Amino acid sequence: MFAQGTTGKKASVKNTGTINIGTKESVGMYAENKTGNLADVDLHNAGTININSKSSAGIYAPKSTVSKVGTIKLKDTNDSDGSSAVYISEGGKVADTASAVINLGKVNQNRVAYYVNGKNATTKDYSALAGTKIGKG
Repeated sequence: MFAQGTTGKKASVKNTGTINIGTKESVGMYAENKTGNLADVDLHNAGTININSKSSAGIYAPKSTVSKVGTIKLKDTNDSDGSSAVYISEGGKVADTASAVINLGKVNQNRVAYYVNGKNATTKDYSALAGTKIGKG
């Protein structure tokens, strides 16, 4: 699923079903924000994202807001190594981590729940997570 915000147009995408990622280096939900305003692009996962391949992301949101993470499951084999449930960058924000259900599996530690990287070049705001239960089972 893809959302793109451009000047004067907001974008929002909501998943209520199941997204299965079966190709290496792929994304379940992706946002592209050309407006520079973080609130103009929103990803909302009320469903389930299954990551079954390497180097993939359930949600990728540079310069965007993730209002709901939902359920994200990484395949409990080496097939999902190098993957992250949520990847935010360039000042992106996860608004609510408390309701997220992320299953990284137990096969190894070659995967992460939240990959948080960088700051927005315009606003200078750093990428961030909000909520509770971050890093807790």
